[in-house]
Amino acid sequence: MKRNDRLYILLQETIFIIIYFYMKKMILSGLGLLLSASLFAQSKTKPSGYGNNLITFTPASIIDRGIGIGFNYEVLLDDEQKIAFVLPLDIIYADPNNDNEINIYSYISPGMIFYPAGMRKFNYGIGPNLVLGYGSGSEWQWQPQNQRYVDYTNFRMGLMVNNYFLINVTRNFSMQLNAGMGLRYINSYSYNNGTSYRQGINVMGQFKFILGYRF
Repeated sequence: MKRNDRLYILLQETIFIIIYFYMKKMILSGLGLLLSASLFAQSKTKPSGYGNNLITFTPASIIDRGIGIGFNYEVLLDDEQKIAFVLPLDIIYADPNNDNEINIYSYISPGMIFYPAGMRKFNYGIGPNLVLGYGSGSEWQWQPQNQRYVDYTNFRMGLMVNNYFLINVTRNFSMQLNAGMGLRYINSYSYNNGTSYRQGINVMGQFKFILGYRF
């Protein structure tokens, strides 16, 4: 690989990582402000009887590379309770490339949900999510005259359309299944030996079982 090509790839990887962490910081800061406002202000309950805010825990989350757990915040934005903003954060234990480690990835997936019938006891929603993932690990690579482990970082970005099947068991407790599919546009690996590569566009999916508290 030519020196200029390596510098160009390194510059790309640096830009991707900066964008990822900047967006993560801004989104989490916004989430903190939303949660603070919700705690200090009285939650407005609509005629449907269901509050606009939903905090959830995901005990089973399957995304892209593996399985893990997650947390979501969702807020209904309109009076008819049909449009929502959702911010999932997932910790995924990815398939290891060797037997001596567990690769941990973090995913943040801001998106929108459209509930055609508004918020009821039984609900269906659909909407897009921007999926950003970042993790690290190690794998075997052939080097001149030997083979050894090399460490890497992996940045992933894609767009996904999710389907939401939500049951409000009570006014405050909900259960939800979430299934989605989309395309991963960026899957970039950078190694500590100075090499890097990017995979092409590929299919990605997710499935989640979610428990939530609505207020």
